[in-house]
Amino acid sequence: MRLWPGWRSALAIVKPETVIAWHRKGFRLYWTWKSRHGQPGRPALAKGTHELIRKMSLGNPLWGAPRIHGELLKLGYAERPIGSIRRECLDHIIVLNETCLRWTLRSYFAYYLHARTHLA
Repeated sequence: MRLWPGWRSALAIVKPETVIAWHRKGFRLYWTWKSRHGQPGRPALAKGTHELIRKMSLGNPLWGAPRIHGELLKLGYAERPIGSIRRECLDHIIVLNETCLRWTLRSYFAYYLHARTHLA
């Protein structure tokens, strides 16, 4: 039993360079489209947070971004944690009940606060 008897008529032989050019063009088109939809870059910080970061960096010239970020976390300033929780954790699982959700969030918070490699 043949599913598509005329498959040979749709077959085209092309050079590898042509396939690479198609991929590059598709990649460019996708990222051009992606950058035009939605808000570019990160959302703006609240004015008070921006001033606090500036004050901390001027007062402590040897501190880098990870240290300032850690100090902000200690002060209770969270870097858009709800979006991070949703994107990095909850979008990848199916929550069965409240106990499952609480266990998942507890383990994610431990990862987010202690083992996460990208703090910026």
